Amino acid sequence: MTGKKHYLVLLFLSLFVLAAGAEANSYWQRISQGFDNRAFVYEQRLEKDTERVEIRASIPQIKGTLNEVWEWEVNDRILECVETFLQEVEEAAELAPAESFAFPYAGYVNYEVTLNQGGLLSLTLTFYQYTGGAHGMTYLEGINLDLTTGKTLTFDEVLGSPQERELLVAVINDRLAEDPQWFFIDKFDEFMIGEEQGFYLQPAGIVVYFPLYEIAPYAAGIQKFVVPLQ
Repeated sequence: MTGKKHYLVLLFLSLFVLAAGAEANSYWQRISQGFDNRAFVYEQRLEKDTERVEIRASIPQIKGTLNEVWEWEVNDRILECVETFLQEVEEAAELAPAESFAFPYAGYVNYEVTLNQGGLLSLTLTFYQYTGGAHGMTYLEGINLDLTTGKTLTFDEVLGSPQERELLVAVINDRLAEDPQWFFIDKFDEFMIGEEQGFYLQPAGIVVYFPLYEIAPYAAGIQKFVVPLQ
């Protein structure tokens, strides 16, 4: 009887470990092995030119999900985010002294669909603004959606286990070792991961990115690191 109990305990623990592993890697499996989604992304454009400012925006809008209300809410949030950014650029142009306009101010927005399969949709928004000075600034925003649940994926959900974090740290440190002249830091560790760490999905893996000036100078650009799916 004791041996049977021991066997059942081991069996339960084994099943628990397998279930936990399957749950932890389920997003990875859907990224690499999922079928194409029914949903798609179409473009909405905004353009405006004045003496003071140039606006060019290519805005993603989602269509074809099974929940039209949720779809509308997501599209509205994306549109609001872009419009707020462009409004700030326009307001800066209106408030700037006329003599400061060597070049018109500019606000550009573009997007890229990086994954649309396995019930997951990932895309990036790239924001560029020029409001005077030596150069403009570029910002990247990853949007990662689970179309089956209506959830926005978090960093911890796709790269939350110790093994996954170790892999990310190793990928970053390999790049630091290859090109140390391009970085502010000599070594990366898990504690440098931000509370709202930016990432997006693509078939080859999970891309983790860092804004301009965070770990590298402006000339090095936005730093992106691909964590391969294993």
